[in-house]
Amino acid sequence: MRSRLNESLFLWENRKLYSFAIEAEDNIDFFWNLFRIVNNMEIKICSIQCSKIEDPIPSIHAIISLDFSDSRITPREALEIIRRELDVRKAQLIKTGIEWFIRNDFFSRTISDDRAIIFSRRVYEALLKGMRKKFGSAGEAILYYEGFQIGYETCKNYVSIKHLIEDIKFLHRIMGWATIQEMRIDLKKKRAKIRVSRNFECELYRRSNKPHSYFYRGILAGLFSRIFKEEIRARETKCIAKGDPYCEFEIKPQYNYL
Repeated sequence: MRSRLNESLFLWENRKLYSFAIEAEDNIDFFWNLFRIVNNMEIKICSIQCSKIEDPIPSIHAIISLDFSDSRITPREALEIIRRELDVRKAQLIKTGIEWFIRNDFFSRTISDDRAIIFSRRVYEALLKGMRKKFGSAGEAILYYEGFQIGYETCKNYVSIKHLIEDIKFLHRIMGWATIQEMRIDLKKKRAKIRVSRNFECELYRRSNKPHSYFYRGILAGLFSRIFKEEIRARETKCIAKGDPYCEFEIKPQYNYL
């Protein structure tokens, strides 16, 4: 049976795939004009990775993957046409060793106009386990309060609590924290219960005998402190680290835990 990876290679091995790295002025018509130009050249768009940069001047950074299989235009000719008609600041053809794999070596990643960095599992495992190994229970407390600050600051730009609540699942996905399976929030009583899978922190401690969420639990406490407008604590009642099928958290004001 052909694996998904082999299927991808099979589907793309006879296609003429190329990618462009483009930096352009932040213009509302940029992508509309790009689609028009590419369509006129009979080139298919496979994917677009896009970041919006505000500093030092507003601009769009994009990695555009294109299929030239049905076009008479060469990639370099297409790049020149795009550069000329869109008046882009920079445009470069990306060379890749594997046609279906696009390496972004040109632009920093952003989330909501802020620069973003990526931690692989090896990196965040070293960070989280290293803190606990070095400082013990004090390290666990540090992880919790650092997580709290991150959760609190992540949503500070929301002007509406309603919109923040609607975006909690999205925030979890885009930040890579976990996947929310179930969420119940009572704004009047200032309580919540969250059930998640793939908790990135607890996955590091499977086959343990106790819950292991400190950093992520702090994130939830900070997030809901912003929502409920007072200091909130989060308690992990179920955890994949000790064999439960999911992680579950009870969230309520700090005084309720005294």
